[in-house]
Amino acid sequence: MESKFDLCDRHTSLLNHSHAFTIERDVVAAFRQSRLHLAYQPIVSSTTGKYVAFEAFSRWKSPRYGLVSPTEIIMDIDDPCLTRDYIFSIVDELFAALCYLRGKNIVAPIHFNIRLDDITDDLVERLVTHSQSLEISLNQICLEISEKTDPFIGSSLIARIANLRSYGVKFSLNNYGNDAATDKRLDKLPFSKIKIHQSYLEDLNEIVNGERVISKILRWEREGYEVIFEGVEDFGVWEKIQALGNFDCQGFMIAYPMNRTYIASWNRRWSKLAAILCRNKTFKSSLAVG
Repeated sequence: MESKFDLCDRHTSLLNHSHAFTIERDVVAAFRQSRLHLAYQPIVSSTTGKYVAFEAFSRWKSPRYGLVSPTEIIMDIDDPCLTRDYIFSIVDELFAALCYLRGKNIVAPIHFNIRLDDITDDLVERLVTHSQSLEISLNQICLEISEKTDPFIGSSLIARIANLRSYGVKFSLNNYGNDAATDKRLDKLPFSKIKIHQSYLEDLNEIVNGERVISKILRWEREGYEVIFEGVEDFGVWEKIQALGNFDCQGFMIAYPMNRTYIASWNRRWSKLAAILCRNKTFKSSLAVG
């Protein structure tokens, strides 16, 4: 006989499952009704302060749940057709954003997250078709590969990645430092960028771990990787990154994800603050040299 605690746990589990199913159903419905949108978060140079890229995040403003990030929910659904349609809709919007920003004289790559399993021949064809028809180079696209995925990397996937790289597509290892298997994944694929997980920044405050982290980051720089720090949310972290060298930063201190129509006005405001931040770095460096 089940105890009252067993019954309570089972009831809670059923409620959670029911809630998850409801969210899943509503997210799919929102996608089918074109109610999802992309928000863009700037990535900037810690040396110049200038934007160097943007990352696209899928968002849904739900009247029931508030602001929802639907990507993981949709990707967890075992429906290849849904996944393909969802990724294609993101690709279509990315190129629309690149066209819009080009009209505002803002030219920079856009990053978006994708699983290795979803890099299909159809995706390659869609990217190339958009690039050619809209006259936008594919070096404006960076695919961020989540380290949580570790599928079998067969010859067909390697061929697709090589094909995309030949067109200029960049690949970034996303959220480095979130598990012990990251370095193995870094060795498997031709990444040109490494995005460091926010939790990894905390190690910079520790004497032992800090030295290890700094040594690894500087080694990546020497090996030609572009290093991006995400989760930069205050000036203290910004200054620590500046002290390391010329690296890229992303986080709420710089900007929250925004509609593409707000990027130009953000850039005008941020440029003034960035000039002060980067001038301070030059001033501090001159004091150190003196």
